Parts: sequence; structure tokens; C-alpha cells
Amino acid sequence: MKMLMCHDGTDQTEKALRFAAVIAKACHADVTLLGISESEGAEADALLKHLHELSDKQKSQGVKTQVLAKSGSPVQEILGHGDESGYDVVVIGSGRPYSAMPSKTYELVRQIKPAVLLVVGERTELKKILIGSGGADYADATIRTAGEIAKCTGAQVTLLHVLAEAPLMYSSIIAQEENAEEIIQSGSTLGKTLEQQKEMLEKLGVAVTVRVRHGDVADQVLRETEEDNVDLIVVGSTLDRGPLYRYLLADITREIVNRAPCPVLVARQTSSLARRGFWKRLFGRG
Repeated sequence: MKMLMCHDGTDQTEKALRFAAVIAKACHADVTLLGISESEGAEADALLKHLHELSDKQKSQGVKTQVLAKSGSPVQEILGHGDESGYDVVVIGSGRPYSAMPSKTYELVRQIKPAVLLVVGERTELKKILIGSGGADYADATIRTAGEIAKCTGAQVTLLHVLAEAPLMYSSIIAQEENAEEIIQSGSTLGKTLEQQKEMLEKLGVAVTVRVRHGDVADQVLRETEEDNVDLIVVGSTLDRGPLYRYLLADITREIVNRAPCPVLVARQTSSLARRGFWKRLFGRG
């Protein structure tokens, strides 16, 4: 795994990189610390010095790390370097829990090709991962990316599928439909999909619990996160395809990030980790 950890000198970025280092160490990742200052001079020199100190600390913890310093627009520098260098995950600090994603961060999430780890708040360990399971084309990428990390870290995984809300008069049917085991055994399209995704994770030796809920996707993902004290949410998204796509789909991911109490990993169908890492290690082919 190759990780790009982006640092702009802020305290939140510092917290983000500490959490990302937990994943990097467990996954034996090659890490590049990318420091970005908007102008050259004393501020850039101080950031570079801090990056080398951080690199030395990560190396002492067993993380293979190198330093790269850039000056200019943070969005353009991250997009340019992140897209060209074959990274699996790009790490970005994303503010405080339950707060709106900064506009620059949103631009990166929309456009960058690798998976994006958006770290809000401060987490020091990774024990529980929540995967938002959907029927979109990027669902497999979400499972593969999360499975790769769960295998390395030993984290437990909850695979959550959210069904559309039904009228209260059908409450008895809703209760039955939220029984994940019965859905898997039903032979339905959803049951087969959940079974396949569960098996994908179990083949990696990952402990998986499947859950089904009714309601708004973001609401239910965040409810599960709070109730189970999740450390990392994993959701899927493809690259920005224009205003209509953004309105119909990407805003769900944005809402989850804006309201999340913990880090969120946005997996990509196009990311190298989703394309090759999981299957290459699992089946011995790329």
C-alpha cells in the first residue's frame, strides 16, 4: 500500500496523520509526507523542519516514510502529486467532528483518483469499521478497500445496507426485512449481494457482522456509527461526473462526512487499491 499524508501545518492535520499512521504501520505502507505551504519563506522552512521530525518519529515506529515539500495551491498540489504517483490512499485532515467539510477538501474528494481518508476529530486506534454497502458500481471497491485495511489492523467490520423507508403500517414487514440473516438466506438479489460481500471479507479472515436498516442512508450510517462506537466509516464514490451526478449521488457521501464523529474513508472504483491490491493478495492475480 502507498499512502500520501498531506500536511498544511494545522493541529487537525497533525491529529489526522497520527490516526493514518496506525493504518500505515499495520499495513506496512510506504508513506510520503507531503507538506504544502501557500508561499515560500520562514513558514515553509518551519513546515519542512516539522515534516522531517514527524518522519523520524514515524520511522522509529516502524513506518517507512519520506518527505516531500511543495508550495502553492494545496488543492492543485495534492491533485497533481496524488494522481500521478500511484497512491492507494490520500490522507487529509477534515476539521472537527459534526462540522461541514471545508470547500477545498470537498474539491479534493470530488476530483482525486485514489481513495481519500478524511480524518475528523482525534482517534488513536482502529478497532471497528463500518462499511456502507450499496448497490452501486463502486460497492465492490468499498468492500475491497475496507477489507484490506481490516485485515491489516485486525478491526471488526459491520456491513450495513440501508433500505428505503416504508410506511408505519408495514412495521411488521420492516422488522422482518431488517433481519440480515433471513435476507441472506432468502436467495433474493439483496441477499445474494450481502452474502457475496460478507464472503469477500471473511476470506481475508475479517470478522463481519451484517446489518440492515430502513430510512435515510446518511441518517442510518451515522446512527450505527454512534451506537457501535465505530472508529472508521467506509463509503464508496466514483470521480465527479458533473452537476447532475453530484446532486444525485455524491451529496450522500458529503453529508456523511459533514456529520461524522469519526474518520471517513471514501473508496474509489478507480483507485489502485480497489483494482488490484485485494484480489492480487487473495487470489494471486492482479
